[in-house]
Amino acid sequence: MSEFKSTLNDLTKVDDKDALLAEVEDILRDIKNDKSVYNALKALGITKEIARKNIIVVSDFQQSFHEVETCLKNKVCRAPGEHLQLKLRLDGDVVVREFEP
Repeated sequence: MSEFKSTLNDLTKVDDKDALLAEVEDILRDIKNDKSVYNALKALGITKEIARKNIIVVSDFQQSFHEVETCLKNKVCRAPGEHLQLKLRLDGDVVVREFEP
């Protein structure tokens, strides 16, 4: 293989870890642009680094936040007890899930 081709392969090679890191950064960027969710996380003291370490929990919170928001806006909510809203609590640098009706 030519040196050029070898260098090109090295430059364009993306492994699974790089792809996952890029996906995490995309999620964080989406949350930062989602002002209502971003402000809720900021009020809890959740920084970008804490959000990165707890990306699944933070992403789930964003989804739950908007499900409840849509439900209340459209007045088409599930029966009481069918949907629990995800609330977050910060314990050190760990984001803890709590569920409320």
